[in-house]
Amino acid sequence: MPGDENDPGRTALVESGATLATEHVRLIGHFTQPVYRGTALFFNATDSPEAEAAFWAPYVDGDVRAYDIHATHIGLTSPEPAAEICAVIDRFLEA
Repeated sequence: MPGDENDPGRTALVESGATLATEHVRLIGHFTQPVYRGTALFFNATDSPEAEAAFWAPYVDGDVRAYDIHATHIGLTSPEPAAEICAVIDRFLEA
């Protein structure tokens, strides 16, 4: 973290982060996941195998179409994976 323990910018950063984390925990306790009605496109980051399209089935009233993308979850926004995702979305929207 930048600065030392007496740096006002550092103190503000820590306080803001703590406030955000606390608020996130409070809000998530009141959140109910709605069901999406339609076809969902799931982009499977093959280098991060912890996620699966089947996870989304309870939240989708329709098809969940899975597409393997060679990337990590974070890497899905890199140029090559993002271009591949956009091509799939284009084909879906044009169909």
